Amino acid sequence: MRRFVSVVGVALAVLALLSHLGSAPVERQEHAAARGAPPAVRADSVRDEIAARLRLVTMAASDSTRARLLAAARGLATAYAVSWSDSFLVRRVAAFEAASPARRRDMAAADSLWRAGRTAIGRDGVPAALALWRRSLRHATVAGDSAARAVALGAIGAGFYSAGELDSAGGYLAEAERMARATGDHRTLGTAIGNLASVSKDRGELARASRRYREALEIRSRSGDTRGMAADHNNLGLIAWSLGDLAEARRAFERALALNRVPGRERHAALNRTNLGDLASVEGDYATARADYEEALALNRATGDSAETAFVLHRLGRLATRRGDYPAAIAALTEALAVHERSGARLEAVAVRSDLAGVRA
Repeated sequence: MRRFVSVVGVALAVLALLSHLGSAPVERQEHAAARGAPPAVRADSVRDEIAARLRLVTMAASDSTRARLLAAARGLATAYAVSWSDSFLVRRVAAFEAASPARRRDMAAADSLWRAGRTAIGRDGVPAALALWRRSLRHATVAGDSAARAVALGAIGAGFYSAGELDSAGGYLAEAERMARATGDHRTLGTAIGNLASVSKDRGELARASRRYREALEIRSRSGDTRGMAADHNNLGLIAWSLGDLAEARRAFERALALNRVPGRERHAALNRTNLGDLASVEGDYATARADYEEALALNRATGDSAETAFVLHRLGRLATRRGDYPAAIAALTEALAVHERSGARLEAVAVRSDLAGVRA
């Protein structure tokens, strides 16, 4: 099975408040984060950098520290606006600064729960992530924060997509798209459109899916969302594969992998490697397929993504079966089955059991 990317982790909320930055005392963290904005703004990380300062504002013990942190956040937002001709972060930092303490707490809770869901989906599965994202949505609603609501709605929609519930996914994602357009958040908008493209793909609407992936790609380029752009390239490659254009599929996967070869994107790079392995396997290049799968497996193990680890082990088991290496096939399939059973992935476990029985027969 080829793997499409549902980008639950890309729609970064500008008022994202990072989880605790290690165990350093709060005052030491404040001094580090209150330093001035760097001369060059990295589009993929600026929201997190702003978020670190805004979170620490809610923890600061003195007015002077809060003022320094807010000034640093404004500096980053302004630098981003100049670099990308996008005022969204400036407006959002201003909204945070004007918010009451109670509203800031709800913003913090909404974001913390959204981030917890991002972690949970790979570790604990979709139901656990959805529960956290629904709580995030409630806090965003209490805060009256449309941008944060769009982020939570998009995450819920992507979660339903991952669970194969296309109607629910489409409804949440369409609302996320509407709200992101209204707030002018290109990053969340691109994510919603990209995931709506995946819904269309699963419904067999390949022309519409391709058009929406390309729309998402253009929107993401406005905000420097290279993570999302990589997802769109990956998914366009899979559509090209479905239409029989294997050369274009490979080019698209390689474009995606090139964008994801940066720290913090190991899970996404693993998915690109898995798709390249699938393509090599179909073409009969088993040595390349095995190398791609093994790199993907190492990346997934390193990030603790048990679901993707099991998927890649299943592929390695099938590949070993085709190569006639039955001991290797049994070892990989047995491990994949154990992972799926621990996570409660019943349908995936059934598929692995079937393959394992075939090898042992």
